[in-house]
Amino acid sequence: MDKKMRIECERKMFAGLRTLEGQKSSWRDQEWKDNKIKIFNFIKSSENLSGKLVLNVGCGRDILYNYFEKENSVLVECDIIGESLIELKSNGVINLIRCDAHYLPFKTDIFDLVFCIELIHHLHPIEEPLAELIRVLKKNHNFYCVEPNKYAFISLPFAFVSLQLRNRIRYFLYSRIFDTDGPPASYEYPLSAGEIKQAMIKNGIKLPMENYLYKASPDVPKFLFMAWNLIGTLFDKFSFEVMVYGRKE
Repeated sequence: MDKKMRIECERKMFAGLRTLEGQKSSWRDQEWKDNKIKIFNFIKSSENLSGKLVLNVGCGRDILYNYFEKENSVLVECDIIGESLIELKSNGVINLIRCDAHYLPFKTDIFDLVFCIELIHHLHPIEEPLAELIRVLKKNHNFYCVEPNKYAFISLPFAFVSLQLRNRIRYFLYSRIFDTDGPPASYEYPLSAGEIKQAMIKNGIKLPMENYLYKASPDVPKFLFMAWNLIGTLFDKFSFEVMVYGRKE
């Protein structure tokens, strides 16, 4: 898929997600926000953020800019979709750049910290965009990548079927249940921690590690969501999302 078609798909998906927001219950909306805050808190526990230049690629409608600002960080938000950046600007966000994750308009080794949330699974094959994100990160600094887990409990039935069949099923569910054809994009496919680690190692990240902060998808019924989160770490490998992170050599 060429760049123009991919941008159009992303814009359509962004519009679809806006439609879904009005249909989700308030607790689901809050859980999505709480997940972002969990990611920030994990990064904060691992980093001294004061005075750091931070890059968020594929920011979408980010809610973390205020959190980084409170830590005296300079956060640069990037996305290929102009509508999401316009919305962030209306909320007072300053450092906004529209760009493609394959071609970041920054010098090599310039950022103190780089992270992305739910981005790379839109960019198969993932090696090239990951290489670009890691390129702009300073040596001996950390990169954080959060992605939907290929082996998540909710996605497990689809983990071993073709992308085409998976998308047909998901489009059917979204069109019948949510009355929108927004997500998923035709090229979107979840990733395993192993796939992300392998690509990161190839691009200079030493000994990447994994963490499972977001165990259950808020799209499941609330009682299942609550029960899954009470299980603890026993079934972490089947969590909804996985964070893979490590230091650039």
